[in-house]
Amino acid sequence: MSVCVIVQHFIPSSFQTAYTMNWIDIVIVALLFYGLIQGFIDGLIIEVAELAALVLGIWGAIHFSWWTAEKLAGWFDMTSQWTGIISFAVTFAAIMIVVYLIGKLLDSILKAMALGFVIKSLGAIFGVLKLVLVLSVLFVFLNTIDEKKHFLPSATINNSFFYNPIADLVPSIFPIVEGGDLIDSFNRHKKQSPGVTI
Repeated sequence: MSVCVIVQHFIPSSFQTAYTMNWIDIVIVALLFYGLIQGFIDGLIIEVAELAALVLGIWGAIHFSWWTAEKLAGWFDMTSQWTGIISFAVTFAAIMIVVYLIGKLLDSILKAMALGFVIKSLGAIFGVLKLVLVLSVLFVFLNTIDEKKHFLPSATINNSFFYNPIADLVPSIFPIVEGGDLIDSFNRHKKQSPGVTI
């Protein structure tokens, strides 16, 4: 019995009339299974911290990268067209690191309390959720590039169970990226600073 048939067994028949499982779905399911196992190993607090770091990192980068751009321009005399992208990445990474370190601290405290299996089981759930969010961000970027380069297998994607629903997740949480073009959305909503090219 193939992997596609096994997975389809758990999918409502109404969906199966419109879609067939393909290699994209197999890859997605494999990644989500990895997230489940890794989440169980890491435990709830680390998984929540990583998920929160990702969400807050995206939100913070969208709303505060203009401030980072100002600082970078002042410190390094940056006025190039890449300032916006660099400041976005720096803000995103900085927020993720801070939130993750806070999570590690809380995890150490809870491990000392020996909460055990419950924490690991909840961690497995959040591990899957985190992977879905990561894949959604990735798919948004791929779709954005595909609008100009047309390199994605559109027929396979349109027949996929999971690709489009997952790709739509981040735009539904962050309407600023709706439409798939994250860079254009950032440029429309950024706060322009005098003398700084973003």
